[in-house]
Amino acid sequence: MADSNRTSLRIQEEVAWNTPVTTNMVRARFTGESLVPEVENIVSNELRSDRMVSDLIQVSRQNSGGFDFELSYSTFDLLLEGALFGDWTTDVLKQGIIEHYYSIEKAHEDIDEYFLFSGMMVNEFNLTLATSAIATGSFGFLGGTATLGQVTNATTLTAANSNSIMNCMGNVASLMEATYGGTLTAFTGVYVQELSIAIANNLRPVMAIGSNVMQEVAVGKADITGTLNAYFTSDRLFDKFLTGLSVAIQFQITDGTNSYTVLIPKVKFETESIPASGQDQDVIENLTWRAIRDSSTATMLQITRVTG
Repeated sequence: MADSNRTSLRIQEEVAWNTPVTTNMVRARFTGESLVPEVENIVSNELRSDRMVSDLIQVSRQNSGGFDFELSYSTFDLLLEGALFGDWTTDVLKQGIIEHYYSIEKAHEDIDEYFLFSGMMVNEFNLTLATSAIATGSFGFLGGTATLGQVTNATTLTAANSNSIMNCMGNVASLMEATYGGTLTAFTGVYVQELSIAIANNLRPVMAIGSNVMQEVAVGKADITGTLNAYFTSDRLFDKFLTGLSVAIQFQITDGTNSYTVLIPKVKFETESIPASGQDQDVIENLTWRAIRDSSTATMLQITRVTG
């Protein structure tokens, strides 16, 4: 019987889509996973006088699912390229149009069963910063084929790094905001309870007659959205929502030595609510936001990494 504590994930980037890579695979740090070879089945519609089902027919296969993580420096830089469809250039990563593909091995090491997922592309990415919490997130994938064997596919395997896990208290060095085109300044007088980012790449499988497996992955538009929940202290954020004003948001998260600075250069707030939910509770202003292309940076989201 397999035990979750003996499960590991190993990841490496592919040179070509759905072409498995087994050398230099790197152990991933994760808190839970949902990777699965997905099979679509259709029930036969044949009419039978005995009221029974004639058949269940497989019509397509694809890989889906993902894994959750606690944020640590440099651990997920390879996958961040896939999430943002970009490349790190002089330690700066911008959301763009460059496609990245990955091979992921899910190893149940205690019973020697090894799934190899190939052609995996990052369909979704989430990151959440909240008070009294660890910085957490997730990657969701869509991909091509999967195999199951009793011997590992990783001919060479690199251990995961041991960089410190980042929290949302002392590790969030700065949270800044500005009216679009203005100078970023600290969120003075606004106390943020939670800030989240969600990237959806809107990937879809391309299927063809004569094959029950995916032929390729088609790429949709990039939706970059999120939430900003703050203690209600003034009309500062509400006025920007009501007037449809564009703003910029930036934050830095650090482990004390290394850091990421995340810039969302052009944002508009989509929804807003300020409920008084009951007795003895703080009134929280809940906003959702959407990133829009910024002409000066030619992107919707930018990450800058600094190695201390």
